[in-house]
Amino acid sequence: MGDLRLPKGEGPHPVAVLIHGGFWRDTAARDLLDPAAVDLTRRGWATWNIEFARVGAGGGWRATTADVATAIGALLEFGEGHALDLERIVLIGHGSGGHLALQAATNVREVPIAAIAALAPIGDLEAAHAAGIGDGAVESFMRRTPEQSPDRLIAASPIMNLPIGIPLLIVHGDHDAQVPAEISRSFAGRAADEGDSVIYHELEGVGHDALTDPSTSAWEKVVDEIDRLR
Repeated sequence: MGDLRLPKGEGPHPVAVLIHGGFWRDTAARDLLDPAAVDLTRRGWATWNIEFARVGAGGGWRATTADVATAIGALLEFGEGHALDLERIVLIGHGSGGHLALQAATNVREVPIAAIAALAPIGDLEAAHAAGIGDGAVESFMRRTPEQSPDRLIAASPIMNLPIGIPLLIVHGDHDAQVPAEISRSFAGRAADEGDSVIYHELEGVGHDALTDPSTSAWEKVVDEIDRLR
């Protein structure tokens, strides 16, 4: 279900739930975010780097979002025994993981989520499908095109479920070749218009993977903002 890493000290520790990308496919796994998890733990965060069913291995919009909700809810089972501060839970999702983090705000009720940090998120499935991201990734995830199933689009696309009601940090690089920055730009604007508290940063000269790479200045910017969410 996930890897829990604890920082030094007695706690209680703020919790960062990491949700990896990879266009929802089983060709990617949570080890994508291991370096980010290790770095955040070094900085004083407890990190819960989760796994979930993905397309090609039993996943799809229902199963995948349900798995993410279950993994987040599991924090209630072991939080007290590991000195986790369950009042300071931040979801950090990258790419399709950013989509899952935003969706979790509507799917997870029992665990209080303090904030969401969505890094190059796929916040609008219709726009992402039109842009052709991931060679048909949206259609594979939804098992339909947005046009074929408007009801499914409403249920699965974060932009269709605004306001989210949780503080949002959205960061995107303007050189992202995998998820166009315009998707995040439009999502952040719409969320703010709907009344959400939104911080949006579009980083100049930054691509997709730099946002979760601890060796980059882009990651330092991300961490600085996440630390403000403690």
